Amino acid sequence: MKTIPENRLREEAESRCREHMTNLVTKAELRFEPKESSTQWDPVSHRHLFRENFTIWREFDDIEVKVGPKGEILSFFDKNRFKLIGPAPKEIFSDEVIIHIADTTGVLGPDSKVEKKEMTLKGMITAMVTQKTAWLAQAVRFTINPTNRQVAAFEVIRKAII
Repeated sequence: MKTIPENRLREEAESRCREHMTNLVTKAELRFEPKESSTQWDPVSHRHLFRENFTIWREFDDIEVKVGPKGEILSFFDKNRFKLIGPAPKEIFSDEVIIHIADTTGVLGPDSKVEKKEMTLKGMITAMVTQKTAWLAQAVRFTINPTNRQVAAFEVIRKAII
């Protein structure tokens, strides 16, 4: 059985990736950087599988990040994420949803717990999250945009024990 040349597979993978990501992220110009690719035989489906990895970049405005002396992130602020893209929900998110959104920052551990949460007058959600994982911050205050479910800002309130 004849196989498709790898350069043609790369072109097709990039084309499909561009199409999918452009449909997903409509208001930003994306840059695609192909990474490693591989082809392997799949004995279950009896065919070769081609895998191409991409790094996808998008332009964004200035963000503010404060970093501590050991390289730990102490705060993050992105003014563009404070823009609501629709009406704010009438009810505040559950603790599980808040943890799920806040976990995208990389500053939470598996034992994270929402201690306090409230809706601000401008429709944002603020949440105080604590954790006992020694090498991570013990308390972090998050500001979450409920319309796009993104962390707009966070600030470490109590640093890690170690």
